[in-house]
Amino acid sequence: MSKTDKPLKAIRYRSYFWLMNFSAVVMSLFVLVILADFAIEEDLQKMLPGPLVVTIAVVSQIVGMIILPFLLCAKFMRDDYLDALWRRSIAVLAHATATIPLAIFAVTSIYYLGVGKLSEGPPLIRWVTNKVSVGSAMIDIWISYMILFVAIFQFLRWRDSR
Repeated sequence: MSKTDKPLKAIRYRSYFWLMNFSAVVMSLFVLVILADFAIEEDLQKMLPGPLVVTIAVVSQIVGMIILPFLLCAKFMRDDYLDALWRRSIAVLAHATATIPLAIFAVTSIYYLGVGKLSEGPPLIRWVTNKVSVGSAMIDIWISYMILFVAIFQFLRWRDSR
């Protein structure tokens, strides 16, 4: 190994953290916009400047559809610590993938049994009854999966640093 290989590897490993931090910021903004859209009855695009909402949506789609899948597959960018952190994140993500749909089903079933129709409930519950196309459902699930991966990765990284 030559002397130039070590700095390149260090930059490559650090760039994985940089891209993951950037992804965390973008996905956090995206989640805030989605939560604000759920909480506010009015159209969010009418309340915020149009270019801001479109920019957040486009950047989050680029991060969720290009950068994060690349980071999931880019083993060459991970050192031993990053690889161990990635493996732990994937293990937690597998557990979440199995339990989150059951939790959503349980919450909506309890709400239905206790209150009635979901379509008349609050906006945080009402989304379950919306009619969506297969394509938009796949995109929503994919972006949710990527947001969850980033959140788990960053949480485990934060916990390791303590």
